[in-house]
Amino acid sequence: MAKRKIYIINKKFQFRATFTVIGLIFIVVAILTALIGFNALDNNDKINRIVDIQDSIVQVLTSSDMSAADETQQRMSREMAKNHNENMQTLRKMIFQNQLLLWIIICIIIIQGIVLFFVLIRQTHRIAGPLYVMAEYMKQILNNKFPDKMRDLRQSDYLKETYDLFREMVYHLKEKADTKSIANAKPASGSKSKPKAKPKAK
Repeated sequence: MAKRKIYIINKKFQFRATFTVIGLIFIVVAILTALIGFNALDNNDKINRIVDIQDSIVQVLTSSDMSAADETQQRMSREMAKNHNENMQTLRKMIFQNQLLLWIIICIIIIQGIVLFFVLIRQTHRIAGPLYVMAEYMKQILNNKFPDKMRDLRQSDYLKETYDLFREMVYHLKEKADTKSIANAKPASGSKSKPKAKPKAK
């Protein structure tokens, strides 16, 4: 079974970096969306008032007694009512499209936030991973346990130059520790008790 990859290693660092970036983006987008939304709602309200007024005017004109009017006036009245209805439908369609566009923008912002969260978690994992590895080696060194061979970072990890320098330092400290240990061990193993001097014969 393949080992499941853990993306959240350092919760404090990864969540703080992720939510800081997302928060800044959301603030900017929220301000822009609010401005667009208020403008769209205000325009919709104005259009609604115009629609109500114009509709009332046309209804009064078309519902008046046309029995005395000639055929030409009746035809013009019918065409005016038809054009009016088409214009009202167009305006109502524009209002609906404005509202729909506003909701689409809000949904896109939410989806963008979710996608951005997972992308940033993966990106911060490439920083938190090397830091975690170096911290584990530091714990071993503090317990006087030097690793014989240190692992390589993943291909996608960041901080590779810092890790290479850290690994070189650990190997240098290990070499010094081994040299010191050998130097301390030589006198103990090489020392021999001197034979006691025989008493001189009288």
